[in-house]
Amino acid sequence: MRLLKNKELCCGCSICSLICPVNAISMEKDIEGFIYPFVKKNLCINCNKCLDICSFKKNDIIPINQDIYGVRHKKIQEVTSSRSGGMFTTLVDYTLSKQGIIYGAGYAGFKVAHKRFDNKSDCQELKDSKYVQSDTKGIYDLIKKDLKNNKWVLFSGTPCQVHSLSVYLQKENTKKLILCDLVCHGVPSQKIWEDYIKYIEKKHNDTVIKANFRDKEYGWNTHYESFVLSKKKRKVKTEYFRELFLRNFILRPSCYNCKYCNFDRCSDITLGDFWGWEKSLPHNFNSDNKGVSLVFVNTEKGKQIFESIKKDIQYIKSNKKNCIQKQLKSPPEHNHKREQFWKDYLKHGLKFVVFKYIVLNKEYFTCKIKKELKFFYSLAVVNTTNVIYKKLNKSKVKNEK
Repeated sequence: MRLLKNKELCCGCSICSLICPVNAISMEKDIEGFIYPFVKKNLCINCNKCLDICSFKKNDIIPINQDIYGVRHKKIQEVTSSRSGGMFTTLVDYTLSKQGIIYGAGYAGFKVAHKRFDNKSDCQELKDSKYVQSDTKGIYDLIKKDLKNNKWVLFSGTPCQVHSLSVYLQKENTKKLILCDLVCHGVPSQKIWEDYIKYIEKKHNDTVIKANFRDKEYGWNTHYESFVLSKKKRKVKTEYFRELFLRNFILRPSCYNCKYCNFDRCSDITLGDFWGWEKSLPHNFNSDNKGVSLVFVNTEKGKQIFESIKKDIQYIKSNKKNCIQKQLKSPPEHNHKREQFWKDYLKHGLKFVVFKYIVLNKEYFTCKIKKELKFFYSLAVVNTTNVIYKKLNKSKVKNEK
């Protein structure tokens, strides 16, 4: 029996299964690849602890008056290797300087799962953007154990994961726990991502050996997923998974009911991409288009940490008006074609829905044509300028003779 009948009321955090005193709850995947709690009736003792602890039902997130910054790491190599401005690296360095432990979304093959790290070199995989829901199985109890052993712990995750962890640890000493959440658009299905990799492999008749949800090589303000193929280590880029994600076909149902899409946070520090940075930051702050981190400092603990890492960053104070984006105003809109999309996917497979809902989509096609025209126009301007420049130079040389 599923614990909650309405899927929009479950974010899949799993703390209900962790709190059950008789292990009557298991987390199982549905046909979309998202996990939900199922209750074994023969074991359940009706204590209701699972319902009482549910973080997604709690209204305990209070409005806060945070400090807002645009941030870039002073070391350009840290900015380049990060998805935005490199702020996360400073939090990792701060925690490791205290012999602490890092928890964040890493890789298990091509699956995304939260992992435990105790050195910087292994933390490199945490820098990549990951647009699927990560598996946190076993992680919350590891964090509890580390805190009991008096370790500093940095936990990074989506707002619902961070809030769930804080609720789960509410009776523990969390003085050394640093909570870092993300400005989140929603979490897509791992099932779709794994199928997408198979789609790429079949299309190119090759094996994918490395995948990147958002490859910064093509610019910070662009969004292409990339794949390195086995033969000749060739890299290919695509944008179809991005389109499925941003058009809200493949998000977890609870994302359309998300209560964290605002400035009221449940963490010490919030990180995101600073879209619209031009409104409050000087042009030279991001003239290389390598990225700017949006940082909310939400708690006294967060402020103390920010003061400690200031020496490693460039930062400029901003405000809510200049950093507002969709993810901070309301949950992602439920795509009215979502149900039909999943019916088509389950019946015909990924290639069919990519073609039907993306390639043949009028809005996508129009946007694609505009991008191509813009590119060719800019190319024509550059070529024309070069021709004029050469003619002027020739004329100048001729006159001098």
